[in-house]
Amino acid sequence: MGIIDVHAHLGRFPFPIPDGTVQLLKELCEQHDIERVMVSSVEAIMCDMVSGNAKLAEAIANDESFLGYVTINPNYLDESMSEMRKYLYLKNFVGAKLHPSYSGQPLSSERTYELVKAYRRYDKPLLVHTYSASDAFTLTQLTKQFPELIVIMAHMGGPQWEDAIRVVEKHPRIFVEPCSSIPDRDKLRFAIDRLGPRRVLFGSDMPLLHPSVTLGMIIDADLTDSQRDAVLYRNAKYLFGI
Repeated sequence: MGIIDVHAHLGRFPFPIPDGTVQLLKELCEQHDIERVMVSSVEAIMCDMVSGNAKLAEAIANDESFLGYVTINPNYLDESMSEMRKYLYLKNFVGAKLHPSYSGQPLSSERTYELVKAYRRYDKPLLVHTYSASDAFTLTQLTKQFPELIVIMAHMGGPQWEDAIRVVEKHPRIFVEPCSSIPDRDKLRFAIDRLGPRRVLFGSDMPLLHPSVTLGMIIDADLTDSQRDAVLYRNAKYLFGI
């Protein structure tokens, strides 16, 4: 059984790392038996949402191993709604990406609320950058207000992952993925024990991080074969209807 990666990027970050080209991501996927990878555009997240989404769509149009997230931004409500209509009816776009840090719009803002309210009708997962327990709490409030919303808590709360997992424990439509530069040894085991294996997904954060970082956390978590297969493959296959 291969792996489904729910969190990666195409494009150039302003950091001393390789550019996230299609070729690089394909090489990393082949090296680690990753069958499908969900990608968002670095340009769309950090600079130009419309241009970045368009370049992403072109880059993945003819490669079934790539699935796209359309980036949306609360600062540009009308444009974001237009982008959702443009891409979320396409077979190879499986959700949306929301990055509160880069947009400067916190998850608790009124504009974020309006954007999520519009997004919920598409019935596709929303990947949200989270780096605190406060972010996790705000996601629970959004899922209470919009019970049809499915959220993937990217980075699992970052340095506050333990508190973040406790916050979302009783909210079954919030899934987590653990990629981050904080590869604490007990992270995966704690998530599985508190949330169960069904709500934990594999994400690499390529090219910001190498896939082996998250894979190492999974190996160290002492999971059963069934739990490991769920995290690496089955959960994402079910969630995204692959």
